[in-house]
Order: sequence, then structure tokens, then C-alpha cells
Amino acid sequence: LESMVCGAVSRSISQTLVHPANVMKVILQSDKTASARSLMQRHNLQRLTQGAGAQLVLSLPQGAVNFAVLEATRKVLGDLARKTKLLPNGDKTKAANDVVTACLDFVSSAASTVCCLVVTGPITVIGDNIMIGNYNNLLAAVSGIAAQGGIEGFYAGWRPQLAAKVPSYAVTWMFFQRLKEIHNAVFDRSLSNTENLAIGSLASGATVCILMPLDTIKTKVVTQAARQGASAAAAPYLGIHDAAVRIIQEEGPAALYRGLSPRLASVVPFVALQFAVYEAMKKHILEHADAASTSKKDSSR
Repeated sequence: LESMVCGAVSRSISQTLVHPANVMKVILQSDKTASARSLMQRHNLQRLTQGAGAQLVLSLPQGAVNFAVLEATRKVLGDLARKTKLLPNGDKTKAANDVVTACLDFVSSAASTVCCLVVTGPITVIGDNIMIGNYNNLLAAVSGIAAQGGIEGFYAGWRPQLAAKVPSYAVTWMFFQRLKEIHNAVFDRSLSNTENLAIGSLASGATVCILMPLDTIKTKVVTQAARQGASAAAAPYLGIHDAAVRIIQEEGPAALYRGLSPRLASVVPFVALQFAVYEAMKKHILEHADAASTSKKDSSR
């Protein structure tokens, strides 16, 4: 339960705070005529806050599902690895244990992302379409997408979302956990909130630079139908491979990194804030639970 609550709150806070940068990233990826300079002009500033309210609400179930499944899967896989002697109890500094632990973190995050996308995939479609101006608000987006593509319209670009988000979230979480272990080994203490922010920034920044092309392809496939006034079935990009080939042919390889700066500006603080808030809330809840348990034991004596 604490994972769901901490995940929902941390996701909602971080997603809302970085919303303007994320809007700019989505616009730059989906509209090749847009520029960061023009979007920063005063008359366009309101556009960068479009969909913030919807994002605040819609990010709650995303965070809850993601972290609840992540923690549960990690615990099950960890117990299984110890039972099968794949991860023996004892010295955790061994290279073999480090590799196994990293793999468990990667698989756990990947599994939680897949489950999260099944539930919240439509949220990304709705949010991206609001951010680029296809629809003005949540109600208009839901009705418009449903009218154009029915239920399938809410899962437009689901495969590119899967291809972009699963490795992105999994690699980021794996990097974050490894950096935490390195810190704890060097300083022999748990991280402070500021240190969680810094480590989250490093982990997310590295992942964004590695996986930016997949995110660009995902955004173009997800937003193309409504942007061009066509149904999802008549959309020009036929899939991940077709989109990648056509983007390179029509716009050049650099187009795959279009929007990298706002992407870093949105993802790095988003992930850093999310991880820091999540870790801080979880630590507070666990400490409060331990204190309550100790007090109950003392009073029963």
C-alpha cells in the first residue's frame, strides 16, 4: 500500500512541475516547423501549460501502478533468486551478485512498465494530443480520440510506447539502484534527499541520451492521426521501423534527437523529483511504522 501511495504522490508532483518542458519536447518532436525559441515567446507561454490539470490527475494512477508492481515484482524475484542460490545471502560486493541484482532491478522495472502501459497507455495518448494542441482539454481529447479510432485510438502507438518506455524506465531504475549501492559502499550511510535528487538526475540524463530516438519515434506515431485529421488506420507511419526509416530519409538522422534539450529539461528533474519524493515518503512511512510498532510493544510489557 505504501508503494502505491508514495508512487502516486511522487509521480503527480514531479509530472506537474516539469509539464511545460515536456509540452515543448512533444511539440518539437511532432511538429518539424516548431522551434524552442518561438515556443518561449510570451504569446506561446500559455501553450506550454496546456493539459497541466489533466496531467496532474492522470499521473496518479500511473505512479501508483508503476511502483506497486515494481516493488512487488522485485521482492518476488529477489526471493526466488535467493532460493535458487542465484543470489546467495552474504557478501553483496561480489561481481556476480552485482550483475544478478542489476538484472533483477531491470526486469522488475520492465515488468512494472508493461503492466503500467496496459492500464495507462491511453493516458499518454490523451496527454500528448492535448500538449501539441490537437485538443484543448481532457474531455475534448477523450471524445475526439474515441470518435476517430474507438477504443483502439487510445492505444495508438502502443508498440512504440512499449519500445520506448520499457527500456527507458528499466535502464533508469537500474542505474539509480547501482548508483545508490556505490554511494552506500563509499560513504557507508543511506542517501539524503539531495543526494537522491543528484543520483536520479545522473541516471535519467544518461538514459535519455541513449534512448532519445525511440522516444521521438513513439511521439510521432502516437500523435500523427489526430494531427493530420486522419484515422489511426490511415496514418502514414506503419510502425516503429517504418517511422524510423522515414524520419531519417525525410528529415535526416538529427531529427531523431529533435527536442533533446527540452527532453532533458523535462525528464531529468522529473525522474530526480519522483525518485527523491518516493524515497523520502517511503522512508518516513517506514520510520513511522517502526516507531508505532516499538511503542506498541513497550506499552504491552
